[in-house]
Amino acid sequence: MISRRMLLTVLLMLLPWLLAACVSAPPQPNPALTVLANLPQPAPPTDGSIWRPGGGGDLIADPKARRVGDILTIVLQESMQASKKSSTTTSKKDSTNLKAPLILGTTASYRGNPLATALSSDNSFKGAGSSSQSNQLTGEITVVVVRRLPNGVLMVRGRKWLTINQG
Repeated sequence: MISRRMLLTVLLMLLPWLLAACVSAPPQPNPALTVLANLPQPAPPTDGSIWRPGGGGDLIADPKARRVGDILTIVLQESMQASKKSSTTTSKKDSTNLKAPLILGTTASYRGNPLATALSSDNSFKGAGSSSQSNQLTGEITVVVVRRLPNGVLMVRGRKWLTINQG
């Protein structure tokens, strides 16, 4: 029979492995979502006044999406249309007349039928084809502001994977 002390020793030896099974790998940083540092802004000129040019805009300005780290939602709307038409018409007409040959001054014949013959052929083709294609993509993508340029333009970064079947 297994003693209580032996059972406790085995459980204590297995305990580190049991706890290690619960540990997960640390998450890897997503380079698409890392925030880039702001470009250095030129220092505003100091002229000794209480009022700074461009400093009072925060009282009435819309604070949405102007700082690094802010989140934006971009609406995608794209549509493409293409069409092509073609038509072809060809025709060919041939005719040939063969006169019966003269043999010793008389018209050659076989069993009383002259050997003269006439051949004609008439071929025509008329074809038309058209092709059209239309694609439309609508969706939204959420992005992060990663940089604000001195002229106020925001650089954003985000990623979304789409799978479109062949159409």
